[in-house]
Amino acid sequence: MADNIMHNDSYSPVEIAKKVEQYGITKANLPFAKMAMLAVMAGTFVSMGGMFYMTVTADWKGGFGLMQLVGGLCFTLGLLLCVVAGAELFTGNNLLSIAAANKKITIGQLVRNLTIVWIFNFVGSLIMVGMLYYTEQYAQGGGAVGARALYVGASKASLAPGTIFMKGIIANFMVCLASWMAYAGRTIVDKFFGMLLPIAAFVAGGYEHSIANMFFIPYAMVIKGHAAIAAMPGVPVEKLKYLTPGYLTQNLIFSTAGNLVGGAIMVGLAYWFIYYKADQTTDAKKGKAVA
Repeated sequence: MADNIMHNDSYSPVEIAKKVEQYGITKANLPFAKMAMLAVMAGTFVSMGGMFYMTVTADWKGGFGLMQLVGGLCFTLGLLLCVVAGAELFTGNNLLSIAAANKKITIGQLVRNLTIVWIFNFVGSLIMVGMLYYTEQYAQGGGAVGARALYVGASKASLAPGTIFMKGIIANFMVCLASWMAYAGRTIVDKFFGMLLPIAAFVAGGYEHSIANMFFIPYAMVIKGHAAIAAMPGVPVEKLKYLTPGYLTQNLIFSTAGNLVGGAIMVGLAYWFIYYKADQTTDAKKGKAVA
């Protein structure tokens, strides 16, 4: 009975670190076609989470905090699909830094994975932007969904670079912690509840996730030409001028940089130091003491 209880429990932090390292090795060695296609899937999955968030929070009549909480819970759909269905997501793949720090993969392999995955996450996001636009999803709720999309996209595009960078750090700190806790689970239910609150917290806080922004900002860009939607209450008309390729590029550059710091360093390398480097240092000191 005791063995069964232990088997059904979550993985320990040390076991998670080993799993993350092994997954990092596997991900880094994926062939190009498989890596690219899995990255396209991740872009569409995160966009579906964004669509869910905008639909549920459109024309919200309650308080701001509750709206952000419910929207954040809905957005969790994107990462859940990536973890359970299988996909390559740039922000989560920042955890490959553990395998790189342990020299199980090269820096070149790390850069290759993150670069390919980032590009094809963008492709997947744009595919979903096109699909949702041509289904006129933005017209739901009498245009309320479109108005919400314009608010979200324009608000993100208008942020200052330093603000985007800092928000990007916090966003992927939370996302990679969500991924870390998902690795602790043995079942789909375990994984879902492990990642639920960290993802909801980063969305509720309004932080900057580069891959989500590949959906939010372009979607707002294609909607802003609809005068009826742009004139609806709640649309920040003064910020619509920021919905341009230039400001999209600025947001993605600084949110990506922040995501790298928050994920690869603050989670990946931090846990590498705790569960690998610190142990190696202790073992070395013990060896000298014995000698």
